[in-house]
Amino acid sequence: MSDNEKQLCAYFNKQNGLMLYSGTLCLEYALRLVKANKRKVIIPNNVCYSVLSSVLQVGGIPVLIEPENGFVLSVDDIKRLKQRDDIDIAIIVHYLGIKADLRSIRSEYPDFIIIEDCAQFFPDKGTLNDIGIYSDYVITSFGKSKLLGYGIGGMIFSNYDLDHYIIKNYVEAREYEELAYPYSLPESFKPPVSKLIEIARTRIEKQRKIASLFMSIFEKIKTCCLVCERESLSLFSWNRFPVCVCTKESFEIVVKTAKENGILFQLPHEKMLQELSILSSREYYYVPSIKPSEMYYIFFRTKENDMERLLKWKKILLGIFKNNI
Repeated sequence: MSDNEKQLCAYFNKQNGLMLYSGTLCLEYALRLVKANKRKVIIPNNVCYSVLSSVLQVGGIPVLIEPENGFVLSVDDIKRLKQRDDIDIAIIVHYLGIKADLRSIRSEYPDFIIIEDCAQFFPDKGTLNDIGIYSDYVITSFGKSKLLGYGIGGMIFSNYDLDHYIIKNYVEAREYEELAYPYSLPESFKPPVSKLIEIARTRIEKQRKIASLFMSIFEKIKTCCLVCERESLSLFSWNRFPVCVCTKESFEIVVKTAKENGILFQLPHEKMLQELSILSSREYYYVPSIKPSEMYYIFFRTKENDMERLLKWKKILLGIFKNNI
């Protein structure tokens, strides 16, 4: 491991690290290291398809849980599993840059193998950094849209040895758009860590400012709920700022005015992971929420939205909801 890689290991509280071609390959590699083939693997049902495809790629059996809070898995979600005795692997995703409580999960299930997905979260020094403390493996991505946005690559971290033998001998290459991509990232492709950290810090600073502005809007509207209180704003990376809207009427107003004023946002996936056709011939399990939510979710972009435009929209939106504040 190079000094360059060691520097990034310190941020994720792990002794060993290895750069691969993508965050997806890092997750797949972690699953191979824990021998996930034919074993049940817990994943949240609302995350990127690549998490599910990695489990299927290694022959794992997905156990898809709908997070009760709508975003990240909690210890209470895992307690809802009816067959917990034969499940001992969990992928915990810090979805949208919202930090999951791994400490509680590890405390309740000390023997679980936990893979911590930090593709949308970076443990900058401005927060209490316990990333990596309660997990066996941590993975992150250097994709352009991510906080460590270099354009190519990802990294896996662990206090266990990251066995290069598996990388070199399991598969020499992967087929992707007719190009062969070996598992390990060549030295010439490896990004300078100091540059990655600078990119992440710059993005987090902007994203928290934008998140703070979104919070100043939606904390005033009675029909909207937020994922945290203002005091916790600095604990998350805010890859997106999620808003839960209680009524369809309020939801439609927020979406309509956002479109009219050029505010960038996303809606939840049209299909959750358990609804994808790729699972039609595969063994999997789905654990729904105990209390089906009638909430409407909107995920506002933080990196791409403009502060001046947001301030204008804030005035318009709060004017419309003046009787609901």
